[in-house]
This record gives sequence, structure tokens and C-alpha cells, in this order.
Amino acid sequence: MKAGWEIRTLGEVCDISAGQGAPQGEDNYCLDGIPFIKAGNLEALVNGEGEQSVQKVSKEVALSHRLVLQKKGSIVFAKSGMSCMKGYVYTLQQDCYVVSHLAILFPKSVSGLYLNYALHYFKPSSLANDASFPSITLKDLALFPVPFPASLQEQQRIVDILDQEFAKIDALKANAEKSLQAAKDLFQATLKKELEPKEGWRTSCLDDICTIVGRIGFRGYTRNDIVSSPVDGAISLSPSNIVEGEMKYDKLTYISWFKYEESPEIKIYDGDILLVKTGSSYGKSAVIRNLPHEATINPQLVVLKDIKIDTQYLHFFLSTDNARKKFDEFVSGTAIPTFSQRNLGQMVIGFPNPEKTKEIVAKLNNLRERLTSFQDNYQKTLALCDDLKQALLRKAFNGEL
Repeated sequence: MKAGWEIRTLGEVCDISAGQGAPQGEDNYCLDGIPFIKAGNLEALVNGEGEQSVQKVSKEVALSHRLVLQKKGSIVFAKSGMSCMKGYVYTLQQDCYVVSHLAILFPKSVSGLYLNYALHYFKPSSLANDASFPSITLKDLALFPVPFPASLQEQQRIVDILDQEFAKIDALKANAEKSLQAAKDLFQATLKKELEPKEGWRTSCLDDICTIVGRIGFRGYTRNDIVSSPVDGAISLSPSNIVEGEMKYDKLTYISWFKYEESPEIKIYDGDILLVKTGSSYGKSAVIRNLPHEATINPQLVVLKDIKIDTQYLHFFLSTDNARKKFDEFVSGTAIPTFSQRNLGQMVIGFPNPEKTKEIVAKLNNLRERLTSFQDNYQKTLALCDDLKQALLRKAFNGEL
């Protein structure tokens, strides 16, 4: 280890505690109060949304529930549940209340800013057990070792360098995100322009140009119907298999051959269109291409079959802002977002003659390919930025900055 550095445990340099149970019921929360940080808030907080984005409790509620206020500058991260495996670490920007799933570190003799960076690199989530509900004990946290420069001045020097370099990396990410959003906006604007019904175009309800089929309720399936491999059953496609308007087959669930054969009307083939009708991602759609195995759908999806117009044109139509507005109307007022096949079937679509349809599809496919290129570059930029940050942290904690 570099001269002037030492290994110290979190228990030596911090007061360590856990949060408290959250008050139950919306009546306990208000617009003007003190933030109550929960495990589900960490990602947004780390990404800069700020404590104003979380629920707040009044002083009266805090007093009645005997909540303990945690000090500004405390470092919090998940110590139990699936959130603890995600590794989000956040420093409180004001005094807050904190839920019991979070560990709280209040630095005593070291720079809290340095420690925040250190925990991003050394990841106390590595202490979590491998139970179905993973957790980290406060005792194990207290023994977690971290290297420190003995001098607070040197700790601050490292923080200043990391702040400066991370700001440059974050600016690179922001520019990449801005470029991607501009490409998406251009694509949507072109979709609207090209697919807006024009004089001489035909209009039809979806029911008239395709067959819409979903999984019948009494033919649903349970965990007992899920099998481990394609040898034992068929793919059951879900909303998670639709990513940016394309089908992804890297994460698949399989159900028994019996369940697959029980509902032949929802067997999936290349050229079908899948559409999410239930859940937070309602309205997502994709054309089935290069299906790797026999497949069906889960209850959150419907499949559009026997399509009488250009399949890609129909998919582009379902991706327009106007279609999205109709989906929003369908789910309005429902506790769990969902819409019926009947409502979907009554959606009106305009389309030109086949020759003009092919021309529009070719133009939009070309633009879509460019958008996909932007998306690929964006993902590469994110990966590069993460690698750069990890390289900087590695140098920092090896005493090389």
C-alpha cells in the first residue's frame, strides 16, 4: 500500500445504523414535509432527481411514529431485499427519514465524499448472503475494510479530481442522450407526417385488417406449468421480450407442451405482431422475426395475426404518438393499466395503396436503421463511461491519482 495510507473498517470511521419502518397509508404523507427515503428511491436519487422527488412526512407523523431524523451527509444504501444487489449509494443532501431496508453510515473521522466514492467502488453489496431475500448485517458492515489516505487533505484532493473527471464523463453521457433523443424525436415526427391519413387513403378498424387474439383467462398458467428448458416446452413471450420495438430472445420463460397445445390460437409465428395490453408497458409492440423455438404469449400480450396490409406498416402505425394516445384512453380509470381486445379492434387506421405503402415503409425502415445505430452508439457510450469511471476509481484507491 502507498505510504501514508491505511486500511480502516467502516465501524472505525462511521456510526452505523439502520432506518425505520415506513408509515403505512397515503394519509401519512404530505407535499410539504421531510423526505422519507425508501429503497426504491435510490436509483432516482443517484441519477440526480433529488430528495424533492420522494414522499414526505410531517413533523406530527414523524413524532407519532417515533421516527429518527438522519443527518445531512449520511451515506445510505440498501442492506436487504433485491435492491441491495444493485449497489446504489447515496449521500443525504438534507436531514431525512430513512426506511428500515437501508443502512446508514455517518462518517466521523473521514471525508464523507471520499467514502461515498469508495463505496461505489468496493461495493458493500458483496457482503449480501445468497438467500432468496438477500441481506447484509450491520455487524458485517462494521468489519468492511476500506483504504484511506491518513490525511483528510489528501482525501479531499482525490475527491476534487474525481468530481472533476466524473463531471466530464457525465457531460459525455448527457450529450449522447441528447443526440439519441433528437433522433427519436425526428423518427416520431416522420412517423406522424408519413402515416397521417391523406386524401384517397382507405380507413379500416383493426378488426377488419387482422385477427386479434389473447390468452383466455381460464387457460392461464401457474408456476407449476413453467419448465426449465426448450426440450420440455415452448417459449412464453412477455412484455420484457419487447425492447425498443424489437423482439429480444436472450431471456426466455418456457411453459409445458400441454399448455402450449391447449391454446393453439395464440401460437406465435414469424410475421405476427405482439402488443402489450396489460401492465405499465402497455402499448409496446414488435413484429416477430427469427423466432428461435415454438412460442406462445403470456396473459399481458395479444397477438395480431392474418394481417391483410403490410405488416411493417401496421407496426409503424402502432408506434405513433396518435396510437399511444388511444392506448392511454383505453386504460384511463383502470387500477391496473389494461385494455380490451374489443377496444383495440375498434382503432381506426388509415393506409394508402400497396405501392405507396411500400414506399413509406422503405423510408421509415431506413430512418429506423439510423435510429438503431444511434441507440447502439448510445449504449456503447454508456458502457465506455462506466468503464472510465471504474478505471478512475481503481487508480484513486490504489493511490495512483
